[in-house]
Amino acid sequence: MDVLPQQFINGIVLGSSYAIIAVGYALVFGCLRVVNLSHGDTGMMGAFIGLLCTHYFDSNIFLAIFTAAAAAGVLGWIIERVAIRPLGQVSDSTEASHFAVIITTVGVSIFLQNLALKVFGGYPQPFPSLIPHLTYNFGPIHLTSVQVTVFIGATILMVGLHLLVNWTKLGMAIRATAENPESAAMVGINIKSIQSLTMALASALGGAASVLCCMLFGNISPFIGTQLGFKGLVALIVGGVGNIVGALLCGLSLGIIETLSAGYISSSFRDGIAFLLLTLVLILKPSGLLGVNIHKR
Repeated sequence: MDVLPQQFINGIVLGSSYAIIAVGYALVFGCLRVVNLSHGDTGMMGAFIGLLCTHYFDSNIFLAIFTAAAAAGVLGWIIERVAIRPLGQVSDSTEASHFAVIITTVGVSIFLQNLALKVFGGYPQPFPSLIPHLTYNFGPIHLTSVQVTVFIGATILMVGLHLLVNWTKLGMAIRATAENPESAAMVGINIKSIQSLTMALASALGGAASVLCCMLFGNISPFIGTQLGFKGLVALIVGGVGNIVGALLCGLSLGIIETLSAGYISSSFRDGIAFLLLTLVLILKPSGLLGVNIHKR
């Protein structure tokens, strides 16, 4: 029982990064009505750009996260313009076009992963912590400076997203587009521009979250995008597709479940338990724990 508090805290730290990635999925689905399966690899490319900054510019953590977010955001904007928009993603598009968009994003994901393999190699590379190594002891709980930084960074990202979505004109336009694209267009909102900006915003979140995860894991590889993308997708589906709050809560819960599984069962089962949870939720409540009106999607 002594390890329970430690594992719980470890899970919250890990889950905070999963939550950011899941929220990115939710943003894109809510506004564009598609599941962007290249989301994880877009963040991975951003994280590699952040790693390059640490090598060539001796950057600190803030510049590394900003650079990764900016690079992933630009890449997400390009993906929306080149790979998604030509296929049609508005609410009145056909089921076939939705399927075509999903397959296209899978292709983009494979392309990005192979590009990273060609440029950076297939072996994991050490990712610097970018901060001094310190340990904070609170009774049975031990926190490293990296864990504290990751959690604070994820919290800042979530608070910033909340303020942007709820207290800015851009956020109002995003919410209007997600709720009813046709009505939003009637009041003068440029739907296509908002969808591009939403894709860029979600990808930027993925890039920043990927840097935080790489700091936590201590390494980076071209395959980390697939790993993080699937974890974020699980949190999205379990929480309710398109529900930002559900994605946030289930991302945190997934991290806790994984660390508890690794601590009390086996680390080799942590991914299997996550997908078992997904299967059970889909059987018992197909719309997700907090999902509503999923038939509209």
